[in-house]
Amino acid sequence: MARRPGRGRAAEGALIIGIAISHEVVAVQLTRQHMVDVLRKAGLPEMADAARRDLPDPVDSEQAAAWAVPYGVNMDDLISRMGGSP
Repeated sequence: MARRPGRGRAAEGALIIGIAISHEVVAVQLTRQHMVDVLRKAGLPEMADAARRDLPDPVDSEQAAAWAVPYGVNMDDLISRMGGSP
C-alpha cells in the first residue's frame, strides 16, 4: 500500500506540519483605459464607452468584474471573446 503525503505515523518527538492550500483571489489594479481597450478588442464597443464614463481610474479587477455583471459579461466571457480559454 502506497503512502500518501501527510499520512502515516511519525517517530516519537517528530513535528508533523500540515500545509493548507488556499484559493484566494487577489484584486489587481487596472487603468480605466486598459479596461476600455480590452472591451473594444473583445468586440464590445458600447460597453467600452460605458466603462470610460462609469469606472474610476484606477479600478481593481474585482470592481471591474462587478461593474460588468449588469451587462451579462464576466471575465471568462472576455477571455473567450479574445481567443483564450478560462
